[in-house]
Amino acid sequence: MSIFLSSGEASGDHYTASVAKALRKLGYEGDIWGMGGKESRESGVRIEWPGEELQLLGIAEVLSSVPSLFRLLNEMSDRIMKRMPQSVVIADSPDFNIRLVQKLRSKGYKGRVFYISPPTVWAWRSGRVKKIAAVVAECFTLLKFEHEFLLKNGCNSYWQGHPMIEEFSDKYALAANLPERYRNDRKLVAFLPGSRGVEIKNLLPVMETAASELRSMGWHPVFSIAPGLHEGEKIIMRERLKECDFDIYTGNGRDLLAASSCSVAASGTVAVEAMML
Repeated sequence: MSIFLSSGEASGDHYTASVAKALRKLGYEGDIWGMGGKESRESGVRIEWPGEELQLLGIAEVLSSVPSLFRLLNEMSDRIMKRMPQSVVIADSPDFNIRLVQKLRSKGYKGRVFYISPPTVWAWRSGRVKKIAAVVAECFTLLKFEHEFLLKNGCNSYWQGHPMIEEFSDKYALAANLPERYRNDRKLVAFLPGSRGVEIKNLLPVMETAASELRSMGWHPVFSIAPGLHEGEKIIMRERLKECDFDIYTGNGRDLLAASSCSVAASGTVAVEAMML
């Protein structure tokens, strides 16, 4: 008896880690395994494929990676079919995860598939709704309007509120390991360029320019290097920021957000965190 989890991005990794913790709390004793990152590992998921392999904005944007990604799809689907988990839980990474589930269904997988944080089909590439409906038993959306959109378009969906509401149920407290110099710095500006290589490549130059301008006006820009970022990307980013003599923070980005007067960040989960803080 087992449950397979698949996440390739930092946000998805957070959600699959939460699922694993909840399952254990409910008494599930089976094997929880699959693909994930740092948070999933720490939550006890048996990681067979590092989620960092999927830290791409989309398969089509990094053509050189397509062959290796399709090899990964074949390897994962073969292993899943061999072990036949009772269910499959996927989170984010639609370009990969939808293909993975399609491949499983084509090979005869009959177990239930659940999709946490499905793609923004309400905004673009709405044709994916039919693909999701054909292979996924139920979607778990983060926002109510997404839930309603999926239901109207033939997808089974469940929604009870954004999972971060529980995490922010009390006033968010700064982590004990946040450097003292940040806590009372009224000039601190948090820069969070993302947790994926291509995302950082596109956003970091613009953020560096903005940070330089702000620093010249007396503000204190601090760049967050996401803990879940691929190690190679961390090294490149750290060296680049050091050349410009920018302050670097490598802890939980949410802590840096909580301490800052304002932030400049990539879209996605961090934007929701910033608004809630």
